[in-house]
Amino acid sequence: EVVAFEKLPDKISSSVLDKVYQRSQMNTGGLAHKLVVKKGAKVMLTANICVEDKLCNGQIGVIEYLKFDSDGNIKTIYLKMENNNIGSKSMNADPFGRLNQLVLITRIEKDIKINQNICEVILSLVF
Repeated sequence: EVVAFEKLPDKISSSVLDKVYQRSQMNTGGLAHKLVVKKGAKVMLTANICVEDKLCNGQIGVIEYLKFDSDGNIKTIYLKMENNNIGSKSMNADPFGRLNQLVLITRIEKDIKINQNICEVILSLVF
């Protein structure tokens, strides 16, 4: 089991942080503040990653492998999709994915405006 958190800028006030954490997932571009994942977990995509490759909101897959960066953060999640036609371009673009017939989902970053006069907060992660 691995817990993934968003990444916030280093210098951010507690009042802005409070505003970030009060937002629902609907108001953060579909990104959750915290995501707990593990191999074998059934997951659903909550954003359109690549419509052409059928990696769309609502598609379901099972986590087969987690790849980490040098800091121990999740870099890529490899999924076995319910339908083999989903994510074929993603699968074929990655040697590990192609070899194991797995679709890779990489880190997503979105800019979330909290208050135009204060700052722009970048929330990262969530696959």
